[in-house]
Amino acid sequence: MQHVGWDVVWYSGGSVPAVMSLANTDMQSTVPQISQKLDALRTMCQNLTHLWQVKKMKLEQCFQLRLFESDIEKVVVM
Repeated sequence: MQHVGWDVVWYSGGSVPAVMSLANTDMQSTVPQISQKLDALRTMCQNLTHLWQVKKMKLEQCFQLRLFESDIEKVVVM
């Protein structure tokens, strides 16, 4: 695909096109940096998702414990 003097090659490996060859050297040096930033963002997102899952599990356990304590209090009062 030819566009404004740049050769752009698209790939089907994801939703974002890969820029393989550009005449502009500034763009050539920027593409790997952007790719690294996107990889770091994906990693951070995965870490955040994992942390949320751990936190959610702990919150659910606390909730279940509180329900259990409430049931025990009802039994003791009777």
